Amino acid sequence: ITALTSGIVVFLKDRKGLVNRTWLGTAFTSAMWSLGYFAMISSTTKTMAWWSNWFLHAFAIFIPAFHLHFVIALTESKKEKWSLISAYLISIMLFLINPSRLFIHDVFPKFIFNYCCDAVPLYIYFALYFVISVLYSWYILIRTIKKEKGLRSLQLKYFFLSSATQILAFSWLIASLAMRVLPITYHVCIITYKFM
Repeated sequence: ITALTSGIVVFLKDRKGLVNRTWLGTAFTSAMWSLGYFAMISSTTKTMAWWSNWFLHAFAIFIPAFHLHFVIALTESKKEKWSLISAYLISIMLFLINPSRLFIHDVFPKFIFNYCCDAVPLYIYFALYFVISVLYSWYILIRTIKKEKGLRSLQLKYFFLSSATQILAFSWLIASLAMRVLPITYHVCIITYKFM
């Protein structure tokens, strides 16, 4: 709810702004991933867990592309056309294999969760895509931070820190923390440093 609220508030502030639209995309895909993840781990039937798994990955697959697009828009990077096209094409390809058992083999009870997904070797490509996309976004942010001065540099530094916090938590699959606390780090940056 927090991520989606953040996306909507920022979008409504300037519906035509690329930064605002790509932030809405990032927030929306993150919110839907969280919703799907919660639905999967709390499902009472295997069928519902399968649908939830498909739903969560359908949105998670687009998080890297939207995040990269947002960072490119935020930093006003002009030479990133091909990296952006590549990110969206990879997301579309992964989206197309998402419903198949080439991506997730099964869902099964694990630890305290009712269901978790059992990834197969092709899933590693999603993980690599996610990591490479995030690292490249961070590279763009750091490159821009070094060029900028004053408040703009500080804004980008705080965004980088909040992005790193959220992505690292996502990578460690600390779902309860990611769903409740991490979107707040973005809010603090947006409110405190008036990003948008």
